[in-house]
Amino acid sequence: MTPHNHYPWNAAVLRTWLQVERSTQQDIWQLSNKLKISPHIVLHWLRSQSSSPMNLTLREIQAIADYRGWSFEQTVGWLDVSPTYLEKLQEHSDNRPIESA
Repeated sequence: MTPHNHYPWNAAVLRTWLQVERSTQQDIWQLSNKLKISPHIVLHWLRSQSSSPMNLTLREIQAIADYRGWSFEQTVGWLDVSPTYLEKLQEHSDNRPIESA
């Protein structure tokens, strides 16, 4: 695993991908709708700086996987989610986002 600032997953790869996807969509609402993720979350991911926490849930990982036509495991690998963070997500049955350290 490569270092990603203070995130337990590669936030930069997600942000870059969203920027590319957004450039092919009419607006953030359309992209959000296709991802089936709240536009507020997508906007936060796009605008977040390294000093502000970016959270990720199992449902959001699965939504990204579905959008890309990938498996959950492929998406976890692409996002370079740390095993510890993934375990924490799996422990939360209500699927609340886990705050990044």
